[in-house]
Amino acid sequence: MSKQITLGEQANSELTDIAGRPFIQNPLMFFMDTKASRSMLTICDSGSWKEDLLLAEKLFGNIYISACYDGFSAELQMHKDILKQRKRHPEVESKEEYTRTSKIWILPTKVHETVPPSQLMADFKTDFLPANDLLNVVKVELSGGKERAMIYSMIDGGILPSLLLVRWSNDVDSHYPTAFCAGHLTNLGYIHLRVTGEYHLYHYTGNNLYDTVSFQELYLQNPMVQEIVQSILPTPKQSDIKAEAVNKTGETASNSA
Repeated sequence: MSKQITLGEQANSELTDIAGRPFIQNPLMFFMDTKASRSMLTICDSGSWKEDLLLAEKLFGNIYISACYDGFSAELQMHKDILKQRKRHPEVESKEEYTRTSKIWILPTKVHETVPPSQLMADFKTDFLPANDLLNVVKVELSGGKERAMIYSMIDGGILPSLLLVRWSNDVDSHYPTAFCAGHLTNLGYIHLRVTGEYHLYHYTGNNLYDTVSFQELYLQNPMVQEIVQSILPTPKQSDIKAEAVNKTGETASNSA
């Protein structure tokens, strides 16, 4: 398990932006006590995976990319060519078309040229990722609200990364389906570390609210709604319960007579 941030430490934690996105300042120190290899999975339908390579460099770990959009193969090949040419010709960095990747020195560990929104992430992880590789960081950046289906699929597959970077397609407060998905993450034990524009950074604490409730009991003791339920259906006073029991006993005796 990676380092855990308490709510008290959260206010003092140093957070910074990588390519305009919220993230922790020193990811290597954050995962220092992680025994397994540090790995990141990015799922996107745009060219944002290039900035994720910068993050993977800071993690000193593997990065797996699942992307599908027009021109992805060409952009990936161009990135490979940049690395090869820069080793032989340092002046290549001055060319305008290479500016975006001029600071990146690594290649993706593995590339999957499709996005699996309808495929269970558990199956995807089995087919695409090494068996013993622990996903410390997952970034989901999909358009048209498809990020919600991807996150639900991750949860169903038991994939709960320590750090989750999400770009919501809709406003997380006013768009109910997005709010429900974000709320589900909160109930599972994710705390919201920071938001920058459409990008939201979450950290998994393991404090799963669903472990504290039972959905088979008739009177659900959910801490989130308990006060609301009591205000609508107030709990009877103990004296009222005793008085009702006495009345019922008297009625029973009268009927017997």
